[in-house]
Amino acid sequence: MDVLADVLAVLEQGDGPFRDIAKSLSTLGAGTDLAALSGGGAMRVEDLDPVLYSVAVQNKHFDLINRLLPSKRTVFSMLDQQIVKRGIGGYPGSAVSDETATGRQASVSDYRRLVTELGIFVDYRHVPVVTAIQGVFQQRAGRIDTNLVAEENVSGCLVLLESVEHGLLYGDRTVNRFEINGLSTRIGLEAPANVLDLRGQPLSSATPIAQLATRLTKRPWFGRPDLFYVSAGVKSDLDAELEPGWRVNLDSGVPSTNVGVPIKGINYSGLGIGQGYLECVIHAYVDEARTPIVIQNSEAVGGQPGPSLVATVALPDTDPLAVRSQWEVDQVGSYYYLVEAYAVGGKVSLPVSAVSAVAVPERGAARLDITQSPTNTETHYKVYRGRRGGTNQPEDVRLIGSVRKAEGAATTSFVDLNAVIPGTSEALMLTANPSQGALTWIQMLPMLQLPLAMPDLNFRWAALLLGALRLPEPRKHGLITNILPKAAAWRPF
Repeated sequence: MDVLADVLAVLEQGDGPFRDIAKSLSTLGAGTDLAALSGGGAMRVEDLDPVLYSVAVQNKHFDLINRLLPSKRTVFSMLDQQIVKRGIGGYPGSAVSDETATGRQASVSDYRRLVTELGIFVDYRHVPVVTAIQGVFQQRAGRIDTNLVAEENVSGCLVLLESVEHGLLYGDRTVNRFEINGLSTRIGLEAPANVLDLRGQPLSSATPIAQLATRLTKRPWFGRPDLFYVSAGVKSDLDAELEPGWRVNLDSGVPSTNVGVPIKGINYSGLGIGQGYLECVIHAYVDEARTPIVIQNSEAVGGQPGPSLVATVALPDTDPLAVRSQWEVDQVGSYYYLVEAYAVGGKVSLPVSAVSAVAVPERGAARLDITQSPTNTETHYKVYRGRRGGTNQPEDVRLIGSVRKAEGAATTSFVDLNAVIPGTSEALMLTANPSQGALTWIQMLPMLQLPLAMPDLNFRWAALLLGALRLPEPRKHGLITNILPKAAAWRPF
């Protein structure tokens, strides 16, 4: 710095051009707004790392679809049909007979026709032609290691897989008719006996896990659960407290059942299979913190006005729905509600809060009346509830459900009976091994990239995938709901 000061002093004593150079060099500054740099700062050479660093979601985060793709089945129609044998007919002891088989009844297996409608997953992409050409030149010159068209194509494929993965777990066609029905929805509707509700308690003991696993293996469906998806918080509780006899801490063949060691899996006893084993996996989308989605890029709603929300207390003790209410005396208090409007391809409004909190009584409920947005473009709504005595800010609420927009009506109603406790998660117990045939991904054609017309100077294309979840026997799968990890920072009550 002393040498630079001496040089500047000499230049400042020179003629005009030398004084100008001295002035430029003396005004070198720092900052990231390159367009605002002037003087010597405008001459500053900036470094461009040639490697593109991606901190976004990656293919490895889509655990379920990656497990199913190697054994996927190719179909040739948007309506897939399969004959499923769900039972062999008869019952234990029905084949007993005398020597002439007098009075013996004929048995017929239980055959069903399974019809699965494929989902359409599509993502549109565009890149300015000039930007694409510039990227090609920079890539050839070694200035960057990729080009924008290739990178956007990868992003489009990841968007499809992300939508598929989320749909496999939580898709609900009764709410959004363009989704595929996911495992959580199918189990709840078609195998409700396989749903265990912890009502806001942690999952840190083998008791509910063993209870559910045993049920899935019973006659007549004889499942063999082998995959257990949990949140990071639930996995932490299991690592810390699961009983030693149920723990599989390390790889096969290495004995270690010490409490506190991270578990790899969970042992259980199952009917007809002896000792079963559940691989315990943290899934990126099994999470307690389900807050409103942050608006990004193509998901932007453009400032459209959202729906309006009025939340009121309903269901006095004489109301028939009060019998189904799960609001307990220790959960009574005031709660805020938020709602978001959604349509095909994403949300159409920012979160809208009720004007005031609702005081929900024991065995009561909150009734939400959602009036459609002025543009009336939405197809369904997501509903969020805050913690007791909390605020109405988006970061202080958690998802409790979705509802389809009422047909031909301006107002859609949603009744909160506290069946879903905000801030909790589920654990999915799946019979996922392809040899069991209980969980299959079906697909028509590979993932496609379709070029589109160019009405302007943008390369445009669509990434397209046609597929669905084939689930012949939902009773081979189970669900544990309303799990609240012990260390959860956000607590509903």
